[in-house]
Amino acid sequence: MLLRTEMEIEYLPGSKITDYSITLFGKSIGISVTRAMKYKGVFTEADALRLLNKKLFGVVESTRCVIEEHSWERQILHIFAEKDYIADILQNAINQIEPYLLSNTVIIVTACQNAPWLFYNNLPNQCISS
Repeated sequence: MLLRTEMEIEYLPGSKITDYSITLFGKSIGISVTRAMKYKGVFTEADALRLLNKKLFGVVESTRCVIEEHSWERQILHIFAEKDYIADILQNAINQIEPYLLSNTVIIVTACQNAPWLFYNNLPNQCISS
């Protein structure tokens, strides 16, 4: 069940933020969402490490700075990967992340091939007729 959206969660000043919070099996969970892609290029391990370090640092900081009434027990980082190979690279890169960044976070990677609407702005409008 949705608890709070991004703009409803309160933090100490200057904090990183989480996208939303939910209740799952009676526990409060923070959810951060991001996309893994490379515009006009090949997504590499360096790209994966940069993304994971940035997002996981944000997860740790938002957990540390969220006010107690809005806090959660753990966070989920949900990454939408543009291609299957990107999901594989992310999975391998996780092993190189500092343990403190992974301490209280579940990482979910979803490969979303053939979903350009999820990754790119300014796509032509497409109407689906029945």
